[in-house]
Amino acid sequence: MSDEPRKYPGMTLNERLYFSGLIDEWDKAFRARNRARMIAILGQVEIAEEGRTELVDTLLADPARYGF
Repeated sequence: MSDEPRKYPGMTLNERLYFSGLIDEWDKAFRARNRARMIAILGQVEIAEEGRTELVDTLLADPARYGF
């Protein structure tokens, strides 16, 4: 684990995406069902590597539930 301070402590995913300026890119990737891009964006907003794939797969399994 890195000794660098985290940029997004205590923020939700949506807060991280908004604060980072990646919310539109995330929405674009989600609408396109671009799994690889979604996983990459999660890395940019400091979502733990071990949880990224599971989170994206959960979201893509039921997009209507998440507004898509």
